[in-house]
Amino acid sequence: ACTPNNEVGTPFQAGQKVTLAASMGSDDAKQMPGKQRVAGVDNGTQIDLTWDAEDQITVKVGDATEVFTLESGAGTASATFTGTMPAAGSTYQVSYPVSYDESVLANQTYVENGFGKGLMKMSTKTDGTLDGGFVLSADNALVAFNFTGEDALSKIVLTNPAASKNYTLGCTGVTLNSVAKVFYFVIPAG
Repeated sequence: ACTPNNEVGTPFQAGQKVTLAASMGSDDAKQMPGKQRVAGVDNGTQIDLTWDAEDQITVKVGDATEVFTLESGAGTASATFTGTMPAAGSTYQVSYPVSYDESVLANQTYVENGFGKGLMKMSTKTDGTLDGGFVLSADNALVAFNFTGEDALSKIVLTNPAASKNYTLGCTGVTLNSVAKVFYFVIPAG
């Protein structure tokens, strides 16, 4: 009836300075065409995801929240963030970006072979110790369209009549040709 090595770990303390290891979803996650990221570039088989030097995450314990700042890992899919635990406990939630309003999805800007920074809401919930770090997963969905032709584009509008919502992708200066261009929209999941 015993289960060895099944310890929850020592709960963290309010005000405890910690470094958390963060990574994007693995190649096996298949939650988007590739890994999850706030901004990314499609290399043909997946979206390569990297943290930027100024990135921050929020860490929530109970009702208390603190902002953690990227310490290392800029330019890679794995990083460490440092900050102060907002409360005592053994469960914490992480989200990116620090402040997120779904209205940012209404007007997006074309990024060649990718999508814009701050559009992809990501989160995780972690139980136990801080040592293992966490993996962020996408809370939004990614839709890709391939277009060819000879037109110069100013915008593409994706409409969801059921929710009475439009998502506009500004693409001024983009001209189509015989090689397909990919246009990504980040939209609410479901």
